[in-house]
Amino acid sequence: MLYSSVPDEMHAGLCSAVAERVKLQPEWISFLRQVLQNGSIEAMVVTSGLAEVWERVLATAEMPQCKVFGMSPLCQGFVVTPEDKAAIVRQIQSFTLDDGATAATAPTVFCFGDSALDIPMLKAADESFLVVVDPEHRSKSMDKRLSELGNEVASLVQIPLPSGIPARTCRFPMTTLAWVASRLSSLVASKNGDRPLQTVEQGLLSSPGSLGQVFINFGSDASARVIASKMRDARNAGARLRDAHEEAGRFLAAKLVDMLGAESSRIQHVLGSEADGFQPAGCSEGRCLIIALMRAGLPMALGAARLLADSEPALAFVSDAETDKHLPKLLQGKRTVVIADAVINNGTTVRQAVRRIATLLSAAGRRTQDQQGVRVFVLAGTVQAGAVVGIEAEFGPLGGLTHPGSPISGVDSVAVLGLRTSATKFTGTGTVDTGNRLFNTTVLD
Repeated sequence: MLYSSVPDEMHAGLCSAVAERVKLQPEWISFLRQVLQNGSIEAMVVTSGLAEVWERVLATAEMPQCKVFGMSPLCQGFVVTPEDKAAIVRQIQSFTLDDGATAATAPTVFCFGDSALDIPMLKAADESFLVVVDPEHRSKSMDKRLSELGNEVASLVQIPLPSGIPARTCRFPMTTLAWVASRLSSLVASKNGDRPLQTVEQGLLSSPGSLGQVFINFGSDASARVIASKMRDARNAGARLRDAHEEAGRFLAAKLVDMLGAESSRIQHVLGSEADGFQPAGCSEGRCLIIALMRAGLPMALGAARLLADSEPALAFVSDAETDKHLPKLLQGKRTVVIADAVINNGTTVRQAVRRIATLLSAAGRRTQDQQGVRVFVLAGTVQAGAVVGIEAEFGPLGGLTHPGSPISGVDSVAVLGLRTSATKFTGTGTVDTGNRLFNTTVLD
């Protein structure tokens, strides 16, 4: 191989120069660091290139413990082929922790790839993720290969990086790295017998070219359970209850930032100079609108705004999205719309709000101007069982409203982030109405 003909010192210098030009996405750095902190998970880079380049990249990112398998000048004639990548996956899957290992305790392999060279590896993996970069740099041959795939890799899911870029126009749904990290933790916990495994369907976001919905329930999160208990406690009312709802808004907004990802920004360092920083992707420069639905959603909206404050979001109180005359102007230039609602009963109010937003954007020709619609995220303290089904039935692929030119064409995706779910079906009045409890108006019916 040509690598072996290069003097050692020159080889090291070239590897160093190439490594300096490699910039890991912030989402990848956050994901890998989180994974490496879990003693039950091993992270590994498999490359058809030089291992030393990636070793240097990972060392710069302060993750030298991440293993690298690739080529070396010492490996005369050895090349890591696509089939070799798949063989590595199968070898790991064959490992057993002891002679009595079962499918429940055998290693589970998650694979991430971005090119046609990775397809054999993705086919062999237990769970496969297609990393989608910006259209300028993504593999041109991959679309053809994806269209040729049958059920050989039925579980393949797309992960656009950075968040917000368009996914590939193929049949495979998409999710986020943040959700994959959550699923990994769920998998480890389930194998240890701590809690049930989170399903893949819980993490799927919109399919390319459609308004796919997802309900992400954080009810199993310890922090969410603590916050939800404060919101449900009948002893809390007025200011104390509003504080709990603000806390819920901040919590769900933090989960939202994990989904959106981070983009670089400039900050003022305490020493007086400027420094590199990060801000929520798609929310800076006034591109985020936070809507408080009804008065009960106001404290949660304020909590979300506290977390997103550095991104200068507009905060609006909307009692009726259908008739609010200021909504058209508030939506101008927005990329992300956050709707805060304390309780989603049957989903009617949320569906009306999303439809109104989509209609206004479509009327303004939003998609025809910049080819980007709005992402709508609904933050809810309590979601009644079955409410999200109604949202999906109206706006999802089966609703027939996702083709270009339809009333919904100005919206790219809708996701509902819930603190908890409830099987209790009732509309609160008087002392049990959330709005009345929040603002000490329980004497009202």
